[in-house]
Amino acid sequence: MKKRILVVLMVVVLISGCGQAAKLKPDAFLDRDMCIESIHERGTNICFGMSRTEVESILGPGEGDDIEQRYDAATIYYRNDKIVGIQLTEEFWFQTPRGIHVGSTKEEAEERYGSRYMHPATPNGMLYSFYQFNNNPLGLQAIKSKKSDEEMEGIYEIWIMVDKQDVVNNIKLLDERLSVEMWYW
Repeated sequence: MKKRILVVLMVVVLISGCGQAAKLKPDAFLDRDMCIESIHERGTNICFGMSRTEVESILGPGEGDDIEQRYDAATIYYRNDKIVGIQLTEEFWFQTPRGIHVGSTKEEAEERYGSRYMHPATPNGMLYSFYQFNNNPLGLQAIKSKKSDEEMEGIYEIWIMVDKQDVVNNIKLLDERLSVEMWYW
């Protein structure tokens, strides 16, 4: 009987430990950080690298062109029919896997993403968070160095912009190549 109780306890501990390992920790990056989740429909996720067809099966057709498709809740950016950027500007539709959405506070974003790789970028409090594809964080100097298109496609950026009241009003998940290209649009 004691062995049975011990086995049950070990299983419970293992299961609860697995849940903790999957939790997103501040100052760490996982591929799922490049996704957005529906606030209203659990399990409805749109992730970096998904095809246009997959996105349209979730959101329907958007408005725009081959590169940029606008929806009520998000703008999706494509390269070769795969997502390379996601922008959120509307409240109460989507959030990041860390629970940050338009309307969250700067403090909440810093708490959930950490501050080690977040950099104030403009006077209005824009925060940058840079990560390389293999999960090695990069500082600002590494981001600013000259790279090939292929290298830039392997660097992910998370932009969290806030207004003067420190409320999030724009979230962008994108690769560095798209980030650079946006400056020329």
